[in-house]
Amino acid sequence: MARYKTDTARKSESEPDALNHDRRTWLFGMAAILVMTFLAYLPALRGEFVFDDQTLLQNPYVTSAGEFWKIWLEPRQNPLEPHYWPVTYTVLSLEYRAWGAWPPGYHAVNLLLHIATVFLFWKVSREIGVPGAGWAAAIFALHPMHVESVAWIVELKDMLSGFFYGLAFISFLWFVNRRSWPAYAISIVAFAGAILSKSVVVTLPAGLAVALTFNDATKRKSDIAPARVPLQNALLALVPLLIIGLALAFFDVRVAGEREAIEAEIKNQPWLDRFAIAGRALWFYGSKLIWPSDLCSIYPRWKVGESFLISILLPVIWIPAVFSMRKSFGSWLAGPILCLGYFVATLSPSLGLFPFGWQRFAFVADRFSYLASAGLIILFVSTVLKLADRSSSPARMTKLTMIPVILALGFATAGKSATYRTGEAFWKETIRSNPAASIGYHNLGITFEQMNRLDEAIPLLQKAIELAPQAKYVGDLAEALEKHGDKEAAILKYRESIQMNPRWPESYFNLAMLLDDMDRLGEAMPLYSDAARLAPDWPVARNGYGTALARKGRTKEAVAEFRAALELQKNFPEAEENLRDALAELSRQNAGKIPK
Repeated sequence: MARYKTDTARKSESEPDALNHDRRTWLFGMAAILVMTFLAYLPALRGEFVFDDQTLLQNPYVTSAGEFWKIWLEPRQNPLEPHYWPVTYTVLSLEYRAWGAWPPGYHAVNLLLHIATVFLFWKVSREIGVPGAGWAAAIFALHPMHVESVAWIVELKDMLSGFFYGLAFISFLWFVNRRSWPAYAISIVAFAGAILSKSVVVTLPAGLAVALTFNDATKRKSDIAPARVPLQNALLALVPLLIIGLALAFFDVRVAGEREAIEAEIKNQPWLDRFAIAGRALWFYGSKLIWPSDLCSIYPRWKVGESFLISILLPVIWIPAVFSMRKSFGSWLAGPILCLGYFVATLSPSLGLFPFGWQRFAFVADRFSYLASAGLIILFVSTVLKLADRSSSPARMTKLTMIPVILALGFATAGKSATYRTGEAFWKETIRSNPAASIGYHNLGITFEQMNRLDEAIPLLQKAIELAPQAKYVGDLAEALEKHGDKEAAILKYRESIQMNPRWPESYFNLAMLLDDMDRLGEAMPLYSDAARLAPDWPVARNGYGTALARKGRTKEAVAEFRAALELQKNFPEAEENLRDALAELSRQNAGKIPK
């Protein structure tokens, strides 16, 4: 009996030391991850706005304080975002007040949110008993497939939804493991915040169900705390989250469905084709996460026939892999099946079973795997640790394996993040990775045009048209030719653009401006009118048409156009000045009609 007390005393004395050692290890590990992540993303931190980042500065929902409440109450009026993601746009609006047009501020916020998500991922992994949680967190922090989400400013939605997803995840686990009702309330609020940042996180309840099952399957009954909520009750507690998630996601889909431009070819794809694309997408994400080479901002679109064959090969290859790992994990449920289940469930909204706008460029994108990657990362680290346990020195073998992997991922991430420093670097890398990407040639051409490097811009715009003839590309080539001084060639290209798409207002307006500058107002007038008719919500077109009307002496009609432009864009100095001049002219005209 005395010996039992002595052993118990020794154990109780050693527990604080063990806890302190564990805490020191965790703090050291997190500090190391923070430093490595900062260094890997340092090139992007100093980067510019790229791709559609610049549109944020053109969106009144971001730039105008008076529009702040509309973010939440009038989502259908957001001119540049079809989705209902009010948390994202609220944060963007606050960032604009802090940073204005200074890109590093936006990059820093994205990076801080990524680091916070890494911290939450580590906490979640430890909470459910994942072996090597610190190694998994380091890989998640430094995996180059995550660069697109972190370094691309407009993907703040990924960072916010990921952070709230992680917060909801750990809070729910605390509720289950500690019976903490405040934690349960936090999980519900955080989940709502995640969906209102980006609705793709609607799969959180499925991810939690997998984690709870993993937690139970990997622990002996004697290791499960008596205070823990039973698995069946914990799964029932997911029902409110499921209802909230489906309701908010349904509203977002409905709002986006009214406004998001999705090509008929994508909308009307047969279900067999969609399943084929989804199967190939799973193979793509799995292989890229395991071996992240040849990453690209815009991947080539596959042929559906090829996707069908690869989607059949997917289970043929993966099922034997799961069988081979069975002995390593010792349980069907504890290992590969649950990790792969989380991976598939979390990816499911982005696999292509349901159409979405990005599919006009590619069926896949690195950023879609941001949260889903956690499943394969945990599977990889667990496998490495299980195999290392068979060696004579498990700790040494683990370090010899994991440290080179993490360093390699860090260098790859640094290289990838460097492509986000400038628009020129971004689009050159896109063309190098995918020579068939017409948007790469087009946007690099536009970048050079804005830099007044017209001799370089024009051939790139011509190449884009060669790859994908469309009205916008031809119209932009016409604009470059106009700036280059070849006005007659520009007129022909503007007319070709209008012929290709008679409902493309920019070509009407730009051609009208060019003809107007050439003192051919008679030819320009109907084009100004068509531009305003086709784009009644485009303040620039309404102002331009008003200017032409005023010069034609149709002052009353001009006043109406200037007022319409100012209703659409409150801060529009040119339209304000034009309206003042038109009202003064109208006053003079009325004064001249008064008999003396």
